[in-house]
Amino acid sequence: MRRVFCLTSDGEWQEGSTLEALIFACHQNLSNLMILVDHNGLQGFGTTAEVASMDPLTAKLSALTLICADAMGTICKVCATV
Repeated sequence: MRRVFCLTSDGEWQEGSTLEALIFACHQNLSNLMILVDHNGLQGFGTTAEVASMDPLTAKLSALTLICADAMGTICKVCATV
C-alpha cells in the first residue's frame, strides 16, 4: 500500500476545514495517510499561543484515535516506525 503524506502547520489547525478533513480521513479509515505537523508555534498573525492556542495538539489529535508521535528536528525515524 502506498502512503500519502500531508504536511501542515500548527497554525492551520486553528481553522475548521483542517479538522474537518481529519475527521473525514478517520471516518474513512485512511490508514495510508500520514499527517506531519510543523509545530513551530507561529501563524499568520503572531504566535499560536497569542492568537488561539491549540496546545496540547498531540493530545487533541490522539483523541481522534490517531497514532501520534512527537519528533524534534528530523522526522525520518518517526515516519519509518508509524
